[in-house]
Amino acid sequence: MKKQRKDGAENTRAVLANLVTWQPGRTGNPGGRPKKKPITDRYLRIVETELPDEIRTALSLPRGATFGDAIALAQARQAIRGETAAAKEMRQAIEGRSITQADFEGKNAAMTIIFDMPMPTSPVIHPAPQPDHGESE
Repeated sequence: MKKQRKDGAENTRAVLANLVTWQPGRTGNPGGRPKKKPITDRYLRIVETELPDEIRTALSLPRGATFGDAIALAQARQAIRGETAAAKEMRQAIEGRSITQADFEGKNAAMTIIFDMPMPTSPVIHPAPQPDHGESE
């Protein structure tokens, strides 16, 4: 709480006592400013909401099923009917997105394959085996 003097000025000693100094290279807010996603937050709230019983029973879903369960079921039904966009959406949601690019030019054809996957944080490097020349010491 900030203390004020009779003339309305803040008590600087009380304000300075609450200051925190950070080590060089450190911050008091490592995550940065929170990202605002108002529409996404609302979608999330809706898909986690339980279905009304009449919708749940019409879809033959168990008690406690959510709007997200109903949407996933509808997507699966579309994929079963052969709608490739629905099948692709489901695959990408499960396996992640993969990108493949191929460039073929002239005699020296080249192919570039790019996988949209996270790299390992610390690669394990094994030393190459050394040839044994039959020399013994």
